[in-house]
Amino acid sequence: DARSLFSEMFDNAMDEVSAKHSPELIVTVDTKENRYTVQDFGRGIPHGKKKLENGDEKEVVEVLMTIANSGGKFDNNSYNYSAGLNGVGMTVTNALSETFEITSRRKGKFVHAITHGSADVELERGKTTEADGTTASFIPNKKYFHSAKIPHEFIINRCKIASALGFRARCIIDGKELDTNCTIFDLIKEEDSKIATYVDIPTIEVKNNAGESMKVALRYTSDTKDRYFGYTNLLANYLGGTHIQCLSKAITGAWEILINKYKNLRPAIELKPSDYLVGLRGICAVFISHPEFSSQTK
Repeated sequence: DARSLFSEMFDNAMDEVSAKHSPELIVTVDTKENRYTVQDFGRGIPHGKKKLENGDEKEVVEVLMTIANSGGKFDNNSYNYSAGLNGVGMTVTNALSETFEITSRRKGKFVHAITHGSADVELERGKTTEADGTTASFIPNKKYFHSAKIPHEFIINRCKIASALGFRARCIIDGKELDTNCTIFDLIKEEDSKIATYVDIPTIEVKNNAGESMKVALRYTSDTKDRYFGYTNLLANYLGGTHIQCLSKAITGAWEILINKYKNLRPAIELKPSDYLVGLRGICAVFISHPEFSSQTK
């Protein structure tokens, strides 16, 4: 699915945004060319040569585009958390694209690389007055996909999730900028439109000394069931996960402590742990340094 190529480039750019090196990222879609571009305003991919195991030296961008597992960030300390650091994404995107271009801008200089689905990279270097950052652009190769067109809804949703969790992601399709502003409660999608909202509990955010963090938002509704929405480093965990399991346990435990402390709150009937979760909607987004989950594109 060509969406995986977009996700690779989006995740790379969002790593710069979430690490506070870039104030935002911009996604641009050209439906005439079927070209997808992601631009950040971070530090830019490092310039210079990287020595390979066989002794050859190649430009860093060229290595990332043509050699898998080349270490996408070249420095394990670059990010407190990331959607992926093994350097596979750019190589795979290159292999599955008709055209793949990367421009890295750093301190008044740029390196531009373009390939056509092969290991042959055309390089250009020079000076620039543009802001630092990285621009990645690709056209999916039709022969590898059922459809080389990426649904606009998918792209817009990725931008909205980023916005909902506190990061700026703009989206421009055929020259028209779309509204991607979103709150964390907008991530809750109800299966039944008749379900009413009783109360929204403002976002709770905690951080540890390693720079990792967790954001939690809770809503109680008129539904009889509880539902949860999990995210790890901005990637949706559709199958749940440890953070989701721990969230429901923590909420149940908090209610039990409260009721035991204030005896006048205790109802006439004995409550079960599941009773505290009736109608609950929980959003738990974690930003951690060593994630292990099945939602990664790779």
